[in-house]
Amino acid sequence: RLLISEDLINQNEIKEAIEYLKESSFSKQELEYYDTYWDSVSREKTLIYSAEVKALEKGEKEGVQKEKITRIKIIIEQNMLSVSQIAQLFEVSEDFVLKIKKQTK
Repeated sequence: RLLISEDLINQNEIKEAIEYLKESSFSKQELEYYDTYWDSVSREKTLIYSAEVKALEKGEKEGVQKEKITRIKIIIEQNMLSVSQIAQLFEVSEDFVLKIKKQTK
């Protein structure tokens, strides 16, 4: 174990240098294990990040869809446009608008 003051250990350059020293003292087998470990950590972080991005995208799509439905309901309730016009305006099918219309009655 290295005897280094806490102030030095908290500096990024020193931390990096210590890691290089530790790495250089590894046997071939330890170095392979070390590389495998960090590869798995990297893969796990990538998978977590990908899952978070997908969840955010899904949540955003669901939010947009809910907002679209809310606006369609308002237009239906105010009898402002025809089903065809609403479908065209919101880029949805007429069947979709009709389903919402049935729910709002």
